[in-house]
Amino acid sequence: MNKLTQITLTIIIAILMVSCSNSGEVKSISTQVIKHKYFPHLASASGIEFYGGKIYIIGDDLPFLFTLDENWNIIGKEKIAGVDSIVNGRTPKKLKADFESMALLEEAGEKQLLILSSGSKKTKRDTAFLISNSGNSKIHKKNMRPVYNAIKEEAGLKPNNKINIEGLAFSENKAYLLHRGNVSKNFIVEIEREALLAFIKSESILVPAMKVYPFNLPSDKGVAAGFSGACVLPEHSGLLFTASLENTSNEIDDGTVLGSYVGFVSFTKMNEGAIVAELITENGKTLQKKQEGITVKLISENKIIILTVCDNDDGSSDLYEIELKINEE
Repeated sequence: MNKLTQITLTIIIAILMVSCSNSGEVKSISTQVIKHKYFPHLASASGIEFYGGKIYIIGDDLPFLFTLDENWNIIGKEKIAGVDSIVNGRTPKKLKADFESMALLEEAGEKQLLILSSGSKKTKRDTAFLISNSGNSKIHKKNMRPVYNAIKEEAGLKPNNKINIEGLAFSENKAYLLHRGNVSKNFIVEIEREALLAFIKSESILVPAMKVYPFNLPSDKGVAAGFSGACVLPEHSGLLFTASLENTSNEIDDGTVLGSYVGFVSFTKMNEGAIVAELITENGKTLQKKQEGITVKLISENKIIILTVCDNDDGSSDLYEIELKINEE
């Protein structure tokens, strides 16, 4: 990114910050698909980040972090989890680390990626990996089960309901973990950013303090949406999220996909459970894809260009570039 581009983006973000503070709240969102690519051999994409002209993708059926160039070509594949068994291009369900969320952050002037397993199964799906963006070398690995157990207790989940963290995002001071509640309840967990990172970097099992905010997401054709991805807007006014419609009776098994929502949560409205959400459409019809990750590529006036990934549940994935129009009337 050259200096002129950086200055331009800074000005745009400043304008958006003033706009958000003056107008108060987002009223509606509209979507338009700009670009799409199908990846037949990138299994079950579930998290995405964009930085420095490169796209980073994880999948819940693979132990790798993929790097794509600006033309969406795969140029890197770094093994993260210690899983060697891959059958027909996918890790067997009983063995997989189940990477479901990823977020970019900056520590000591260095860009890093935090990757989380979902927490839906003990021993296999409860690990955090903190990775350097420069060279993709592993920095820290930590068992997240103490945190996931605390979340389950704080949220009041029933014993038979499983934790299923599918979204992760960082603001300047907070970390946000999104639980997919398609069979229980959807909620967002707020933890002090530095407290969460300190837990991951240490040997301590002392769980950081947290707040849990429940949300009622929309439903369609009798199927309730569940959080599936998140990112923080560049001006830090709130979260963009994806929430997919999947007809399943539990937190682990796949089901018929009816589509996905993209939505916005203002940080000032978290305790009210207030959201704005819209079904993602293409050519006037609901895009029947399971969107499982979201990141901002570009912002311009009242439009935001996002990248999302889709898990097709068959060993393949999709990458979409979508224009969001934010309406504040």
